[in-house]
This record gives sequence, C-alpha cells and structure tokens, in this order.
Amino acid sequence: MTFRDAKQRLKIAQPQNRTTQAARRTAATGFLLCSLVVWWHEAIRPKPADSLRNWPGKRGASFADMLAALRLECLETTSRTAFPTPARGPEVRKVLDHLKTLLTLAA
Repeated sequence: MTFRDAKQRLKIAQPQNRTTQAARRTAATGFLLCSLVVWWHEAIRPKPADSLRNWPGKRGASFADMLAALRLECLETTSRTAFPTPARGPEVRKVLDHLKTLLTLAA
C-alpha cells in the first residue's frame, strides 16, 4: 500500500527530472513525505481523520484520508492567521468553504 499511495497521492511514479540522481532524490523525498504525513496523523493529530470513502472492511484512516485531513488543517491554520474572525465576511467564508471542498476532493 505504501508504494501505491506514494505513487498515486504524492505523484512520484513518473518524476519529471532530467538526471537519474534527481529522479532518485524525488522518490526518496516522496517516501519521506509519505512517512511524515502518517507520523503527523498518528502522533500529532488528536483524533483520526474523517473517512472520505467507506468500503466494507475498512478499519482505519487511509493515506488519502490522512492527506485530506492535513490539507484541511493547513487551510484552517492559514485562514485563522490570514483572516481573523472579525474580518471574515460572508464572501471570505464562501471562498474558504469552497477551498475545503476542493481540498477534500483532491485526496
């Protein structure tokens, strides 16, 4: 599962590099990122990620669930710092809600 997730979700299957060494670095970096996302989910996040897709026998969060949760948390943190609550008008909330939907679908 790790190789498939890293290839599909982090797009390291076909690196667009010109040298062999750069392609090797791309794969290593992709697997490091994969490990960091799982570590963040298991050690830092207070609750498990919500399931994006349910199927029979699914027992825990998939890598796509973890990645979507990380993206959403990054958006929440950025929106809290960039748009303080009093300054958030309905148009900003509408854009942020739309971004949340797109980030969830991207996983």
